[in-house]
Amino acid sequence: MKGWVWNPPLRYKKNVQLGKTMKILFWMSFIWVFYAYAGYMIFLALVVLCKERRVEEKDAEPAVTMIIAAFNEEKAIDGKIINCFGLDYPQEKLEIIIVSDASTDNTDEIIKNFEDKGIVYYRMEERGGKTRAQNHAIPKAKGDILVFSDATTIFKKDAVRKLVRHFNNENTGIVAGEEIFVEKIGSNVHSEVSFSWKYELFLRRLESGFNTLIGVSGCIFAIRKELHEKLDEELIEDFALPLLIAEKGYKVHIEKEAVAYEESVKNAGDEFNRKVRIVRGGMNVVFNLRRLLNPFKHAVLAFQIISHKIFRWLAPVFLMTMFISNIILMEQGLVYGIFLAIQVVIYLFAVIGYFMRYSGVHFKVLRIPFHFCMLNAAALVGGLGFLKGERSAVWETIR
Repeated sequence: MKGWVWNPPLRYKKNVQLGKTMKILFWMSFIWVFYAYAGYMIFLALVVLCKERRVEEKDAEPAVTMIIAAFNEEKAIDGKIINCFGLDYPQEKLEIIIVSDASTDNTDEIIKNFEDKGIVYYRMEERGGKTRAQNHAIPKAKGDILVFSDATTIFKKDAVRKLVRHFNNENTGIVAGEEIFVEKIGSNVHSEVSFSWKYELFLRRLESGFNTLIGVSGCIFAIRKELHEKLDEELIEDFALPLLIAEKGYKVHIEKEAVAYEESVKNAGDEFNRKVRIVRGGMNVVFNLRRLLNPFKHAVLAFQIISHKIFRWLAPVFLMTMFISNIILMEQGLVYGIFLAIQVVIYLFAVIGYFMRYSGVHFKVLRIPFHFCMLNAAALVGGLGFLKGERSAVWETIR
C-alpha cells in the first residue's frame, strides 16, 4: 500500500534495544576481563622485546640493615635468625633489627636469646601492625640500604648480595626479590597458589623491564634508606613504597636471582582471607595516593596502576555482567553460544575443583578454574570491605 510505513510493536522495539544493550555490555565486559588477565601482559611483552635494560652487576657491599616485624612467631623466628646469620654477606656490614609487635607468645624471649650475637630487638607494647613496627625501627637503622623481610621467610644464601648490587645505579630506588612458595605439609592449595604466583612474577618481570615495578613482595625487598618515607600505619608498605619511589623518579626493579622461600597457606580459606586483605590494602593505597592516577603528571605510572590493579580489582564485576548478558544473548548467534559454553565449562570445573581439594588429586585443568574464581571472589569481598571503610593493616599469623 502506497505510503504505508511499518511501525513495529513497542515490545519488539524494546527487545531490539535490549539486544543491542546486552551486546555492548557483553563485549565491553569481555574486553575488560581479557585485558586484565592477558592484554596488559601481552602489551608489556611486546614492548620489552624491543627494549634492552642494562643491569649493573658489579658486586657491592654497602652497610645493610635487615628489618623484620614479627607477631607471635615463636615457631619460626629462631629459624629466621639462623638463616640471617648464614647469609653470604659480611656480618660486620649486616645489622638485623627485629621488632615484636606486642607478641603474646614466646617470640620475645627467643629473640632476646640472640641479642648477645648481634640481633637488635625492640618491642611494641601495643599492636599496631607491620607498617607501624617498621616505622619504629627505621630511624634506628644504621645501614644505607634497608632490607625488609618476614619471620617466616627464608632467604637464599646470596639473596642480600644479589639485591644490593643494583644500587650501583644511582637511579635505582628499590630492588625486589622473588618469593617462591614451597608446599606446606597438609596444604591442599599449593599447586594453585604456585601457578598463579608464577603468572604474577612473570608480569612483574615485564613491568620491571617496561618501566618500573608498582608492587613488591613484602618479605624480600631493599630500599635506599635516604628515600624511605614514614608511612601511614594503615598503608601496606610493599605497595605504597614502590609507588612513592616511582613518583620521585627512581626505578623499582626486580632481581630474579634474589630468592626467598615461603610456605604456601594450608587451605583455600586462608588463601581467600589473605587475598581479601591484600586487595583491601591495595585499594587503600591507591585511594591515598590517587594523585598518581593523573595521566598529565604520571602518564606511565597511572597506566600501570590502572592496568595491573584497577582492571584486576574490577574484573569480578565484569565476569558477572559478561555471564548474565551472555545468557540473554545465547540465541543471538553461534558466537554467543560458544562463549556461553566456555563460561559454563569453566565454572563447572571450578565447582569440581572445589571438591577435588580434599581428594589429593592435583589435576590443574580442574583446580585452576576454582582458584581463578576464588581470587575474583576475594577481590569482590575485599573491594566491598574497602567501600565499607575497613582499613586495618594489622595482620594475623596464619598457621
